[in-house]
Amino acid sequence: MDSTTAKVVLDKVGAKSNVQVLPGTYQGLSGLQVMVSFGDGTVPADSAMEGLPLAGDPVWIMTIDGHSPLMLGPTRPQPGNGIVASVDGNLATLTTALGDVIAPYPAGLLTPADVGDTVKIMWGEGPFIIAIMSEAPVVIDPGAGDSPGGGLVVREFRAVQAGSYRSGSGWWQPQVWASDNNKGIWGYGSQIPDTIPATAVPESIEIYISAAMISGDPPNFGVHGYGGTTGAPDPSYALLTPVPVAPGWISLPLSFANALKAGGGYVGVGVNGGGYSKFNSLSDDPDSGRIRIRYR
Repeated sequence: MDSTTAKVVLDKVGAKSNVQVLPGTYQGLSGLQVMVSFGDGTVPADSAMEGLPLAGDPVWIMTIDGHSPLMLGPTRPQPGNGIVASVDGNLATLTTALGDVIAPYPAGLLTPADVGDTVKIMWGEGPFIIAIMSEAPVVIDPGAGDSPGGGLVVREFRAVQAGSYRSGSGWWQPQVWASDNNKGIWGYGSQIPDTIPATAVPESIEIYISAAMISGDPPNFGVHGYGGTTGAPDPSYALLTPVPVAPGWISLPLSFANALKAGGGYVGVGVNGGGYSKFNSLSDDPDSGRIRIRYR
């Protein structure tokens, strides 16, 4: 909030006693004021926001002695960055810390080849993608660095592409299979090494198992160097290790986290043989293959 807006707020509050902040809904503009619904009706209000929400968006309304409504802002944070999950026509679906966001972008900025890239989001009457970022921003959790060893940081990464490769058929279907004739991967773009620094000391790594079928020996999990399945060759893996699986979060070898952080040389996780297991596609379960890493 700039100094001019702050003065407006302080002038309204001055010498008043009963200040309330209430949830409401933005309805549109009326001249230089906004129309907001809260309580039992729709009234004009001043705005302390930079830009405007979309009609129908939930907002916070401040009143003073039941009068002088002031629209403060949206009731939930608006993410400033996202990972491109898909590009369809003039819209892109982004994976953000607050869930999926669908946003338009300038003509020619994005193509399906940009899946996995980090983009900058501008908000004002809805989200709009303004640029592809050169690298993902490093966000430090509150309290990180307060304890010996630098504080515990927890990061989760949702896959942006997934599928199975079969000799002679290529990437033939979107489920991730571990079998004699199939190699499967979850692709995360470059978001894991872009986020976790080379200096990080991992404490654990887990993967979310969304299973369509689990049968036979434990599947062999490994790390790979492919951000997604689009254009990827016959996949190769490092650190292949049999890992017993069950629906939900399971632990992976700690060496995987070191391989996936910045400088480790790998960007994703997959399966290569071992029993006969099928893991759900991202369209069936967007959390399939979700990675959670704890580090200091």
